[in-house]
This record gives sequence, structure tokens and C-alpha cells, in this order.
Amino acid sequence: MYTPIPRSGSPFPGSVQTPGLHVWRVEKLKPVPVAPENQGVFFSGDSYLVLHNGPEELSHLHLWIGQQSSRDEQGACAVLAVHLNTLLGERPVQHREVQGNESDLFMSYFPRGLKYQEGGVESAFHKTSPGTAPAAIKKLYQVKGKKNIRATERALSWDSFNTGDCFILDLGQNIFTWCGERSNILERNKARD
Repeated sequence: MYTPIPRSGSPFPGSVQTPGLHVWRVEKLKPVPVAPENQGVFFSGDSYLVLHNGPEELSHLHLWIGQQSSRDEQGACAVLAVHLNTLLGERPVQHREVQGNESDLFMSYFPRGLKYQEGGVESAFHKTSPGTAPAAIKKLYQVKGKKNIRATERALSWDSFNTGDCFILDLGQNIFTWCGERSNILERNKARD
């Protein structure tokens, strides 16, 4: 089905040939694989490569650009996309995806929807000192959309709420959902997931 290509000096693993979904986040101008359980979570300050190898050698390569990603990261993402495209024998169809305006094809890879988080690679991981308790997580997500549902991180404030959407309040140990009276049934169902 997919023929192996020598990857001498490639930043991508040989597994890019296998069918399925492959996601990388651009970190310090290099591709870093995203664990399957974290696929669909995107940081607004980052850029990502999303490769879907389908049946009969049909492939799609998406460059996902976060609203606050730097020009350097966007440029590195484009260069890495060219490298990956070459590695795959220029087989993938390339797409550019911008946060909040993703294509239906891109959204189809994430049946549970997308989750946007504030920050980027520098803010995604917080080190804790041994013997200290981790800081309490307090995040608010707005669940919005009809066909393609997205959960976007918002400021933890009453000003973030409105009656037309659903919201998820994540307090670490406890998670609460609040649905506005004008929210649609799809948003309500997704918020409960």
C-alpha cells in the first residue's frame, strides 16, 4: 500500500507512511508528535501539521495555524510541510487551516470536535518543584457551533458568558457545564460529552 521512503536526516518517523492520523506540533522549529489522546486539542499560540493517510494512498496534509502563533513558527510549519510532502513522494493534497475557520475535511478527523487552549508551547507545560502541590486548574471553555462544534478557552469571568452558547468550567477535580437558554441542542450534547 504505502512504500517506505528512506528518511536519512528526516525529523519525521518512518511511521508517516502508515494509514491513519498523524499530528505534530511545531516546537522550537521542529515537529513534535502529539499523543493520540491529545489530538484535537490545539494551542492558539502554536502551529501544527496534521497528516491523514487514507485508503488507496490518498493523503491530506493540513497546516493548522493558531491565531497567536508567531511568524517564525508559521514559517517553520510551512518548511516542515514541504519536507514531509517530499518525504511522502509529493502525494498529499495540502491545506491551510486557520483557527476558527477549519475545513469540513479537517473537522472530520476529530469527531469529538476541536478544543482551543490559550498559550503555546512555552505555556503548555508548567514545572512543579518536588514536594509542592500543583496549582489548581481553573479554565472556562465556550462550546459553540452547529455542524462543527468547537470548545474555545475564554477568560474566567462572568463577562465571558452569553445565553446563546454552552460553557464548561474546569476546576481540576470538578467540571461544570452551563448552557444558555438560546444554545442549540448540538452544543448542549457536546458540552455534556
